[in-house]
Amino acid sequence: MANRKKESEDRGNIVFLIFLIFVTLIIVITPVVLLWGWLKNLFIYNRNYRHKLKRCFWLDDKQKENFKILANNLDYAIAEVKRANVIGDNEGLVRNNDGQFSARSYRGKEIREIINKYQALIFEQQPMFEELQNLPMTDWKNCKKYYSKAIGFGVSIFAWLFSTYRYAEKNFATVSEGLQDYFSFPFKILSKVFGSKEDVPLHIDSMLEIVLISLLFLGIGRVVGAIIMRTRCRKPSLVNLDNVDSK
Repeated sequence: MANRKKESEDRGNIVFLIFLIFVTLIIVITPVVLLWGWLKNLFIYNRNYRHKLKRCFWLDDKQKENFKILANNLDYAIAEVKRANVIGDNEGLVRNNDGQFSARSYRGKEIREIINKYQALIFEQQPMFEELQNLPMTDWKNCKKYYSKAIGFGVSIFAWLFSTYRYAEKNFATVSEGLQDYFSFPFKILSKVFGSKEDVPLHIDSMLEIVLISLLFLGIGRVVGAIIMRTRCRKPSLVNLDNVDSK
């Protein structure tokens, strides 16, 4: 019975130590993750999207010209494919089971080559056309994502700093003493893990509260950032030949 009781206590201690280590990682990593998230998203926003915001992510002059060329090429190729199919059907050319004209006759081979030529052009240029067609909307969505994240992480950093200051002010005689206690928290946990008998106060609940407040303001900041982006620039429409030169 005594051995079983001891084994049960040992298991309980191990579980408690694992919990302490897990909590320590969360508490220590939180400010690092918040700072990294802010710097990363701010850098991506400034490098890739800030300059595009001036024209509300619309195509630049070179992209507009490329779009027009691709659109006209595709329109012409699609029309030629349709025309070749109509000619083949009107002339009564035989189709294979896969729907293509049979190449057994000279005329069938000729029509089939025309169709294959323009279908190859469509296959080659359609992805480039669709990329330019969707580019303003894609850039807007990506910019909104990185901008809102940058705002969210920035707000959460201020929330973390303020909450940490309040924690230090509330639980210790001086703020500097509280901050020293906060950042020495991992070493206190290590002393517990390695069996220190010293009774060390661990304000785990207050520290976890700081983490939760930071995460809450991260979410709030992201929502606010998304709203700001929508007010600065409305979601662009798909590009077409009618609106490509509108901006």
